[in-house]
This record gives sequence, C-alpha cells and structure tokens, in this order.
Amino acid sequence: MKRKLVVASVLVFGVCATGAFAGSASQVAFSTLPNHGIRPRAIPQHLWRLARELTLPDNHFVWLVPTPNGNFCEGFSYGFGGCRGRTFPPSFSATQRAAFRIEANGVGRNSTIVAIGGDLLAAPGSSVTVVYADGSHQRIPVTFVSAPISAGFYALTLSRLHQKAGHTPIRVDAADPTGKLIGSVKFTR
Repeated sequence: MKRKLVVASVLVFGVCATGAFAGSASQVAFSTLPNHGIRPRAIPQHLWRLARELTLPDNHFVWLVPTPNGNFCEGFSYGFGGCRGRTFPPSFSATQRAAFRIEANGVGRNSTIVAIGGDLLAAPGSSVTVVYADGSHQRIPVTFVSAPISAGFYALTLSRLHQKAGHTPIRVDAADPTGKLIGSVKFTR
C-alpha cells in the first residue's frame, strides 16, 4: 500500500511541476501548448492550424486559438465553445460589464446540468466558484493562458449529488486575486 501512495504522490507532483494545473489557479504559456491537429467545430476552419490544446483538471480539454483582431476562439471537450471578444459596448451597465468577465456553459443530460466550463477575462490568480441550490459552493481550478490568449479556463464534471433537484448549480462567481467579486453568471432553466 505504501508503494502505491508514493507512486501517486510522484504522479501528482509531476503534473504540478509541468505548470498545467497546480492548485486552484495556475498559468501556462500559450507557446508551450501542444498542437495535435484537433479540429473542434467551435473554432473557424481557417484558424484550425493555429489551435493549441490545454489540458484542464479531470482530463478535460479546451482548444484555443488567437484571432487576428486580438480576441480568441475556444472549443471545449464537452462540445461547446465559440469565439470570445474582449471588449463590450459602452452602453453596457455595471452588471452587464461584470457578467462579461466570466463565461459559463452548462452541459445538460436528461434535463439536468452534468458539467460546466468556461473562461474568465481576469488577472492570473483570480478564482471561479460554482454555487449550488442547496447553498453549498465549490471552487473550480482555473488555468490561465498567457498572451495572445490572456484568459483563464475552467471545467468541472458535477458530482451525482449536484446533478439532483435541489442541489444543481445556480450560478458561477468570479473573484479577483484579493477575493473581491468581479463577475457572476446565473444558470437558468
């Protein structure tokens, strides 16, 4: 039994040493991400050759590509994604500006959310927390990617408990590195 524990510790250390996802927030250089030729439908075909693969905790993936206008496109292994702008219209209210900082997508099965994922336009060290209908909350690890992407990414497969009525996600909150709330997105049915 001791030998198995030692091996597990070495594997965990190895993952953390790569910078892929240490703790609840980490940062990786876009230039170091692999290009395996994956072509998610969420990324425009003319940008496929530039796409890089980011591995998130729990073996989730997101493919990222910078766009010529300074924005980026993303394609999650869950099947959702698209292109993300960095600016919003001046007419946005304070609430709309805060919501713009965090993008949250839910994956549904049998009328319930089974997984969530998205991106965060915030400084490295910022955090994402999912809030459930039962009042509990869970911090989701965020991996930040350097320029030209300059955003954080997260994904979470929900436990069976949090797929049941009365326990499902109701919102995702984002906080800056000091813990100040900077954005929130509600899940609607």
